[in-house]
Amino acid sequence: MRLWGIDSDGKAFNEELRTTDISLTGAKLAGVKAKLRHGDIVGMQSETGKARFRVTWVGSPESPLQGQISLCCVEPGKCIWDAKLLRPDEVAPLLEPLGSRRKAVRYVCPGSAEITPTRAGMPLWCKLADISYTGCYLETHSPFPAATDVLLKLSVDGVTIETPGQVRTSHTTVGMGLAFGDMSDEDAEKLGQLISRLSGTDDERLTLSLEKYSAWLEGVQTSHDALESLRKLIESGEVEPEPMMSGDIERLLRAMMDLRECVLSRVANYGNSRTAD
Repeated sequence: MRLWGIDSDGKAFNEELRTTDISLTGAKLAGVKAKLRHGDIVGMQSETGKARFRVTWVGSPESPLQGQISLCCVEPGKCIWDAKLLRPDEVAPLLEPLGSRRKAVRYVCPGSAEITPTRAGMPLWCKLADISYTGCYLETHSPFPAATDVLLKLSVDGVTIETPGQVRTSHTTVGMGLAFGDMSDEDAEKLGQLISRLSGTDDERLTLSLEKYSAWLEGVQTSHDALESLRKLIESGEVEPEPMMSGDIERLLRAMMDLRECVLSRVANYGNSRTAD
């Protein structure tokens, strides 16, 4: 596969590498020469697709783990691997037609979660990544094994939803996917209201969200244009910055473009949800 982006020194890189492990949402690589840090966004391409990934772990320098990194896809629902390379339980969601799983459509949903094994164990606090009517995905470096029965407490925008559940997929250093169990009518109503907001079927919130995203997009574009102008001044020699400034500008430009893509994706998701309804 191919890995590219801007490293921690502000230098562009493009490397041909091999994976040591893959999952539906990520991969582990070895032999990486670029200097990368936790949280960096990079591009990765396989024989069957490409997507943007976040660096979730980096092997310590001057150790046997040097040059190894773990990545998690930041494009919800996207998998760049050939289905033949994945386990049957991971392939199943990829093979199901989207239209046949209307209630299982996932929505990006920032929030937190407290998850506790029902048999024994201490609570684990995780970051909520996405959610649907049937389950959610939690980001954590220490996921529970698949088939673990748990009690789950989700917190999103001041709203708490509690439900039993079961770990269906577990990805080391990345996170785990959970299926919801039988929840109370009250919690089911809270979940329905949350999904309505996320899907854009809440008209008032849809209008406010689109206005917010439009303003965000305008601000991001203005900032990007200003940085681009500054970079051109540096390249023409009209401005002589500190040695590290050029790299900082490159990283900021890349971050602006990533943010712009994220905003556009959110707007598109709202539009698609409304069309489907």
